[in-house]
Amino acid sequence: MEEAYLRTYPEERLGHAFLEFCREGDIDALVHLIKDAELNDAEEEDNVGVLQYQGTFDGIEGSGLHVAIRYNQEEVAWLMLVLGSSLDWSEFPPQVLQMMESLNLSKDDRKVGVDLRSLNDSKGRTAAALGQEMGGVWSSWCESGRLSVG
Repeated sequence: MEEAYLRTYPEERLGHAFLEFCREGDIDALVHLIKDAELNDAEEEDNVGVLQYQGTFDGIEGSGLHVAIRYNQEEVAWLMLVLGSSLDWSEFPPQVLQMMESLNLSKDDRKVGVDLRSLNDSKGRTAAALGQEMGGVWSSWCESGRLSVG
């Protein structure tokens, strides 16, 4: 069913791949996909952007941040916050900033139109609400305010 949908709506392939990489925790593939998508987005002014893409498929529903939380992909969640949130740089642990450097990312790569933390999944949950439901490591993320906007 999913493949039939993607054949019918080929423009969804990039976003679908993005969320699959978020689920799998494939940081290198995510960085390459995001950078390639940015080059294409520069040519298409009305494009929402891959970071804000939200899927509706079972298991990869919501934003990349939602998917990272659902599948306990902490590194992916950090990447989403680095690139798509307005979280203050002082809130990022040194190892995350080192990860950015090793992936050839800089603070200039942050593109915050809509803060990913403000997006809702199809059930109306923000990343913070999903993190509260999931518990575990995400509880401390919620308590620190890392997943909340403002």
